[in-house]
Amino acid sequence: MSTRAHGQSPFGGFSFSTLWYFLFSSANPWLDFLPAAEANTLAKNLNEDLEEYCSSSPELDLGSCGGGPSIKRLYGLGLLPLVPEVSPSDVLKTITQISSLPHLKGVIMGTQGLGRGLDDEELEPVWGEIEKEGLVVFLHPHYGVPSSMWGGMDNGHVLPLALGFTFETTIVRSLFSR
Repeated sequence: MSTRAHGQSPFGGFSFSTLWYFLFSSANPWLDFLPAAEANTLAKNLNEDLEEYCSSSPELDLGSCGGGPSIKRLYGLGLLPLVPEVSPSDVLKTITQISSLPHLKGVIMGTQGLGRGLDDEELEPVWGEIEKEGLVVFLHPHYGVPSSMWGGMDNGHVLPLALGFTFETTIVRSLFSR
């Protein structure tokens, strides 16, 4: 039996009603199971869908908070078609699309880039365009530690990902700390 008073937040003093706005993304940014053309089309369609969803969100009146005009409460992070066969120019077009959508404020991406990691020289124009457009980048670890690193024993999916997320996050942190 709960000892919380009726209406009291299960998060202590925190209340979701005090948040001004939310930033949404897909749960996983991986389109690498698709051929390049399909990944490109799907990324653009999903970005349009997310924009439509966010643009239909309730507004927050900043005037009541001592601010100015009202803003939407929902914003999003777009998807990039990062698959090994996609051309960097297609990724750049998707960045242009994302930056043109008023409720998408950045991108979510995995750590494989175009299949050769985040420091791949082919990604240099991508990083430059993301910076030029002022977009936020959320790097989402996923690929974990290759199964070959675990020897012949079947360790399932959990252990490689649990350690892999930590390793990928550390690698990304070290790349951007140089």
